Amino acid sequence: MTLELYTVGHSTHSMDRLLELLKRHSIQAVYDVRSWPYSRYNPQFNRQTFRSSLEKAGIRYVFLGDQLGARSKNPAHHHNGKVQYSTIAESPEFKQGLGLVLKGIEIERAALLCAEKDPINCHRAVLICRHIRNSGVMIQHILEDGTLEPTAEFETRLLRTLGLPEQHLFATREETIERAYELQSEGIAYPTQTDESQSPTATGSNVITLGDGNLVNAQFTELHSALTNLKAEISKSDNLSEAQKLNLSVDIESIKDQLAKERPNKTIIGHLWSGVEKVITGAGLVDLILKVTPLIANLIPK
Repeated sequence: MTLELYTVGHSTHSMDRLLELLKRHSIQAVYDVRSWPYSRYNPQFNRQTFRSSLEKAGIRYVFLGDQLGARSKNPAHHHNGKVQYSTIAESPEFKQGLGLVLKGIEIERAALLCAEKDPINCHRAVLICRHIRNSGVMIQHILEDGTLEPTAEFETRLLRTLGLPEQHLFATREETIERAYELQSEGIAYPTQTDESQSPTATGSNVITLGDGNLVNAQFTELHSALTNLKAEISKSDNLSEAQKLNLSVDIESIKDQLAKERPNKTIIGHLWSGVEKVITGAGLVDLILKVTPLIANLIPK
């Protein structure tokens, strides 16, 4: 059976409109590949709000911005004042993210989600799908009007957008398409940001914005950091299956979502952390959770 992968941009859609697009194509899970999953002008797509809306609609939410986001903070991924998609694509994090996507679509009908309306202007197509297109996966982009654009049509449109010939005397079509991806990558890559400080920024309540763009209640910044580190260690473990890593990643992100609230729900955190502990302990990796355990203790119902 041919595996399928969809992509979609939330653009300026209402939540109802985006749900309509997802349901039209029977999407069961959204893989959010935004590096910074918040929108000043479209707050309905802020991570916590968005996740809740999707789950109410019966659609699973998975955050993969750490692995597949386009706004890399790694200095090695920057050159000549821009993020370099080619170096991001060679990173272990990116390759792990691709593996999670390929494992995920074996069990659910999923769509990569980013902000841009047109996939031609978005890394979901120009970076991520470029490195999946030769894996035997049928990729289809959900356009603004709900129609589907398969890879072949997308690539033809990309060539025309860039003014490149569809037939070339001195290059194969595949070579020309790869050149088109390179040119478009250069055109849409984010500029290198000057380091304005990685210190937290106040948002007018106990919830603050960290230097990486994540929101967290100021009381729990240390726990948030420990959970981020735990997630990174899990991704490198040889004792866990890819499915276990994906599920643990989702549960840890769900805990972090609670930490962004004025009053985190201790029942939810307790349930999620119990599951995380059980899997990690069962895999003989109890050392991984030692730093988190004392920090999360006060958020676990007695």
